[in-house]
Amino acid sequence: MAFFSKLFPRDDRPPRTLELAGGAASIRIPARYSDQRESDATLLLTLADKTPVWLRVSTLLVKFEKDASPEELQGFLDRRADEHHATIEDLFDGKRLFTYDENRAEDAQPLIIRYWEIAFENSLTIISLTTFPDKLATPPLQAVLADIPPMIDSLELAEQTEFVETPAGAIETRVGRSAKPAPDVRHPFTPAQQAELAEYLTAATRLLARYAGDSALPLDDHDPRTLDLAFARWAADEDPDKPPDELIAKALGCAFGQFLADHLALRWITLTDSAGTSWAIEHPTSVTAFPIESVRKRIANHETEFFHNIALILKAQIDKDPAG
Repeated sequence: MAFFSKLFPRDDRPPRTLELAGGAASIRIPARYSDQRESDATLLLTLADKTPVWLRVSTLLVKFEKDASPEELQGFLDRRADEHHATIEDLFDGKRLFTYDENRAEDAQPLIIRYWEIAFENSLTIISLTTFPDKLATPPLQAVLADIPPMIDSLELAEQTEFVETPAGAIETRVGRSAKPAPDVRHPFTPAQQAELAEYLTAATRLLARYAGDSALPLDDHDPRTLDLAFARWAADEDPDKPPDELIAKALGCAFGQFLADHLALRWITLTDSAGTSWAIEHPTSVTAFPIESVRKRIANHETEFFHNIALILKAQIDKDPAG
């Protein structure tokens, strides 16, 4: 027993929770793994003890037609399993899983890749383990394989894809799987916050002139289409001295929020709940939005062209709300 304790020392550190798919999902991994982003969609996990194993984890939000039935969603995974001659296992928490192996060679060196594909609501998470075939039965690799089921159990989906009908057609949007907890405190803006808002709107006007001044789009009303153009051009700007992320989030977020306030009868508030205190805009219906946080999220996820769609979605939600 002492020999094996030295060979595989116990690690009492708690597991870490890592975000997948830009925050759309999360997974807990044992502390002994090092992680790095191999791409925007994929995490690479390795072991510091040089165990010849590479774990990759990626989550995809699968896009279905807006009227897809539960049977169609299940059929998507059934078809993937059939492609790999695998049998699907229904897990207790609503996840569906199948596993298969693939043999490859790199530089004449044989490799084996074991895949776990887990479907949960409209997400597909793929965990893959790459190693050498003759290592798969060794104790270090068996210890890695034992880590996989708890990782699968820990998978949580924070967002799912929904479609909102607007006059421009159905627009896909990501929404939280559960309703946001009821806020603890909502307050209208104070005079000091109104003054700070005015400063960010002035900054937004300068940013729109810089990044969209040569376009035919309106510059004086914080139009979402103009905001989309300016944000996309800022994102593509390779000047190291371009405006920083947080200024863009606050200035363009405030400009967008003010447009919504002016055109959809929303008002600025501070909202304090379990997640902290944020600037938000609310409507007399149940609609609440967080324009600054929306911009921060798109900066982090390298997404563009979202202001116009969000405006259409909010208008559609307000129009159909029975309290509106």
